[in-house]
Parts: sequence; C-alpha cells; structure tokens
Amino acid sequence: MSNTKFWFQKGIVLASTMMVGGVLVASAGIIEANADTIPNTTSTSNGNTTIMSDASTTAETSQSIATPEQLETLDPYVSVENNQYVLQKSAQKVTSPQIFQAAQTQIQTTNRYISTNGLTINPDNLTINPDTMASVLRASRSRPSHETRSYWWGERHIFRSHAAIENFAYNLDKASKSAGLGVIFGGATANIPFTVVSGLTAAYFGNMASDLRHMESLHRHSKIYMDVNYSLIYKIKVWNGH
Repeated sequence: MSNTKFWFQKGIVLASTMMVGGVLVASAGIIEANADTIPNTTSTSNGNTTIMSDASTTAETSQSIATPEQLETLDPYVSVENNQYVLQKSAQKVTSPQIFQAAQTQIQTTNRYISTNGLTINPDNLTINPDTMASVLRASRSRPSHETRSYWWGERHIFRSHAAIENFAYNLDKASKSAGLGVIFGGATANIPFTVVSGLTAAYFGNMASDLRHMESLHRHSKIYMDVNYSLIYKIKVWNGH
C-alpha cells in the first residue's frame, strides 16, 4: 500500500486553531500567528504515514515548545540517575540550542513531577511507572487494544483495534478542557508537567479525534500510535512495534 506523509509546515493552517502559550496552534502543530491558509504539502516516505507538526516556528515563538519528534530524537542522550532523568550535554551536537533548552526545561519539570508524586522510572526504556504497565499486561495475557506509556516528554497511545481508536476519539469529542486532558494523560491532571495549557479549548480535542480517525481511514489494517508531548503537540503514525 502506498502511504502518504503529511507535514504541517510553517505558514500552513489546518482546520481550526487556538492560542497556547502565545503560540497559534493547529490541530496537529504549531504555526505562525500571521500564517496564511495554504494547502498542506504531501510526500511518500517508506510506506509510513505521519501526521505531525513542523518545528520551524518553535524557535521564533517560544523557547519552551518543541514537537514530539524533536524531543524523541534526544532519547539516546537521556539517562536515569537516582530516579531522575538526565539529559547529556552531548545532545547539543545533534539539535539546536532552542530544542536542547526546551528538552532541558521539560526534563526538569518532569523530574519534579516524578519526585512529588513518588513515581519511578524504568532506566531501560525511560518509561514512568513501568511496573504498573507490566502488571496490566500480565493480567490481560496480551497487549491491550489501547495501551499508554508515559515518558519524560509526554504520553504515547498505542491503538491495536478500530474500537480502541473510536472509543478514544468519542471521549475526545465530548470532552471539556479538563476532561480532555484527563483522556489524553489519564485521570487527574493537576500535577501533570505541562509546558503550556493556557487558551486550550474543546476544539483541540475534536481536531485530535478527527486526525486519529483520518489516520485509521488510511490504514484500516494497521495499528496506530499517537505521541503527545507536554506542550500538547502531537504526532500520529502507524505502529510497527509489539
């Protein structure tokens, strides 16, 4: 099957927008506040579809905002010491100063969240509270149709069935601001280490639900995953893992 790669680039508006931390955000990414409406560009890349935002505007608008893709590329440079995430200085060689600072800020915020809430980090895969996830998998004797994994940069959702996507999207559709964040990050969100949430509206959750359904319509026989960072920027791709 030929798959399409969607890049929501600088100066492009997709669907409705909102203000988050002084930055205008579309359903799947950051755009400039003075952006014009331009059709999105598409390309084909190794049979893998991606819906995600472009990082080109982050340095111009906020030093604290980066996309999941930008942060996850730094995972090889993140270690765990005394149950705290540590970003190695060598990461500066593979990213911009702005993204390095955004990652450093997020790690500091997440570390406080872990300490305050008595959470634990698995140093092997960098997940938070891995024992809880493992116990759920053992109890079910199989991978759940909707699995979540927490990282220093945000939350990963893995959908292994149509029903899992539809149920999640349905809950997003009817969510208010606080309820929507609970759907994405699980339960109470008062202590979640968000970078920005000001100006968030219910339209954001509706757009996310629409993007998930669209991705599934393109890949009806594939598993889907979505990464959402603590700046509420997300990407959606086909899941090739277990």
